[in-house]
Parts: sequence; C-alpha cells; structure tokens
Amino acid sequence: MGSFYFFRGKWEDGLMKRWLLFLIPAVALVSWLILHPAQGFSYADRSRIQAELGWPQDCEDAFVTTESDPSGLHYYELGEGRRLIQVACAGGAYQGSYLYMMQKNSDAATLLTWPLYDSYEVWGTPLDFDARRKQLGFIFKTSGIDPCHEQRIYSLENDTPILVSHESVCIEE
Repeated sequence: MGSFYFFRGKWEDGLMKRWLLFLIPAVALVSWLILHPAQGFSYADRSRIQAELGWPQDCEDAFVTTESDPSGLHYYELGEGRRLIQVACAGGAYQGSYLYMMQKNSDAATLLTWPLYDSYEVWGTPLDFDARRKQLGFIFKTSGIDPCHEQRIYSLENDTPILVSHESVCIEE
C-alpha cells in the first residue's frame, strides 16, 4: 500500500485511520436518519407531545429542529400496548443526546435511566432498534482525533435498559 494516497496523506501516516474514526459515527448517524425518517410529526407536534408526556425542559431547550427530522421524535412499537419513545435533545460535534420514555397503553410515559450513563440522557449515535430482540445500541465517540469509539447495546428487559454489550473499537496506527 506504499503508493496509496488518500486526502494527500499515506495510509501509513495514520491520516486515513483518523479520518475513518470520524467517519464511522457520521455514517451511522446519516444511515440512521435515512432509515428512520420523521414519523410525520412537526415541530408544533413536538411541543404538544412534550406537554402530554412531560420530558425535562432542559432537553427541550437544547433541541434544534432539522429539515430531515423537524420533531426529533421516534416511536418504536414493542407490542402488548407498549412503546419506546425516542426524544432528540442536543446535537453535538460527534453525536447528539437523546432521552427515552416507555409508555404502556395510553398511560403516562416514564423516563428510562441508562446503565453506564447513570442518567436519563444518552449521548451517542443511535443504532437501529432491533424490535424482535427489543435491543437498542449506541456508538459513542469523544473526539475526532481519538482512534477509538465505544459501542453499547442495551436490551429492554421488563421495560428497563440492561447493558448486554459494551466494547471499545480502536483502529491501530
């Protein structure tokens, strides 16, 4: 590969490896947005739904609407009248923050607390929700120059997030 150049840098120089580490979360986010188009909610719908479900105001204050997803809301039907509600909060340089609520039938929704975050707010790029396994994953990246990212997979057992997989992935130089 000695003669392979990419972005005016050799593969061996590490530039390509660092670029890939930035690109992985970006591609995951773009893929997620393409596979999970807005579910017909507008920004006005978001305000109404926030009043109904009552997620924290700091999430609402941090939200910035986008053309591809004006509401930042996604519902995942879990069966038996249950659904997982994803609420986008803040954007970020490498990933945004989200909170998730569980709703049974038409009852009030409850905020989920996530292991390793010890919070109701999750930072990361969401991966596809696996409805059959009831699993949701995130890619977490701290900086563009860091050669590593984390991938966390959670299972919703009894409507509670349980960490089932946590691995660090690094591209060696």
